[in-house]
Amino acid sequence: MTFTPSTLSKVDSNNTTIGATGTTYTGVLSPTSGYNTINIGINSNVAMNLDVQFTNQGITGPIDTNLTYKDSIFSNTSYNKSFQIQGAYYKLNLASVSGTPLYNVTSILSTDNNTKSEQNVNYAQETYNNYQLDSFGKLRVSNPYTLLDITAFFKKMFIFHENDQKTHVITKSY
Repeated sequence: MTFTPSTLSKVDSNNTTIGATGTTYTGVLSPTSGYNTINIGINSNVAMNLDVQFTNQGITGPIDTNLTYKDSIFSNTSYNKSFQIQGAYYKLNLASVSGTPLYNVTSILSTDNNTKSEQNVNYAQETYNNYQLDSFGKLRVSNPYTLLDITAFFKKMFIFHENDQKTHVITKSY
C-alpha cells in the first residue's frame, strides 16, 4: 500500500531566488494545477512591496488585477505568509521601496487546506528556513521537550489510599 501524505508541496524554482540584488524582482508565470496555497518566504535588508499575481489566460496571458495580492515587507525582517491560489498561473513581483536590496525569495506550492490567506501581516521572529521541509511538506523543527517523565519503572511505587477523616492519617501501601 502506498502512503500518500495529506500535504504535498514543491519549491517553485520560477519564483525562487537566493542572494538576489536589484530594485525589482519579477518571477515567471508558473502553473498552480493540483495545489491550493502558495507559501512565500522573503528575507530582505530593505523595505519592499510584494505582488502575487494570477491569471487564467495561460502562461503568456495577461495578469488579472482582480486576482492580485499586495503586501508590504519591512526591512530586516523575515516574511512568511501563505496565499490561497486564485488562478491557473501565478508569479511574484517585488519592488524596493528605497535603496538597493539584498534578498532571498522562496516560493512553495502546497496542498495544505488549513492555510488561510492573510494580508498585511509581517512575522519578524519567524524564519522560513529555506528548503527545510520534510517528506510530508511540513517545516522541519528541532525543539525537543519532555512531555512526561516517569522514573519509577523499576522501583516500588506506593499507592496512596484515602485520607482517614477522623485521624487525618494518609496510608500507603506497596
